[in-house]
Amino acid sequence: MKIEGVHHVAVEVTDLDAALAFYSGVLGMRIRDDRPDVSPAAWLDAGRDQVHLVLTEQPPPTGRRANTAFQVDEFDSWISHLAAHGVAVRQLTLVPGAPRRALFCDPVGNRIELTQR
Repeated sequence: MKIEGVHHVAVEVTDLDAALAFYSGVLGMRIRDDRPDVSPAAWLDAGRDQVHLVLTEQPPPTGRRANTAFQVDEFDSWISHLAAHGVAVRQLTLVPGAPRRALFCDPVGNRIELTQR
């Protein structure tokens, strides 16, 4: 018996339209059309996994360390792409043997990490 992987990550957002524009437009995730219409939300494909954007009234708490991490190809190209879209990216100190990593926030303040092996 084992866990085979992550099916989806639910991300709470206070502005669904802004979040959809960011996750689909800037990050290039594909909006899924098979989500049941039970609450204000959106489902997106992120490679083999999914991101579910769920509308909430509470913004994410400031100063928290929680984040969603996406493994990417072409790390430097992603950093340039995000900068071209006005996203403030903080590259983390490279630790020997660890992947390259960078942090930034979505339009409502959720922390996102990019990592490349």
